[in-house]
Amino acid sequence: MYLLDTNTVIDFCTSKLPINAKNLLVSIEPKISVITSIELFASTRIPLQEKKP
Repeated sequence: MYLLDTNTVIDFCTSKLPINAKNLLVSIEPKISVITSIELFASTRIPLQEKKP
């Protein structure tokens, strides 16, 4: 199981992750903490179409 950091999720959503990291994230079921979830929905760096409740 992988617990993702807020910056990792933001970089994934904005296509700033290296291809190997992106491939890893799409091949697993990553987890995020409640705090990360709150930070993500407060972030203005994630495109609106990437935000899902």
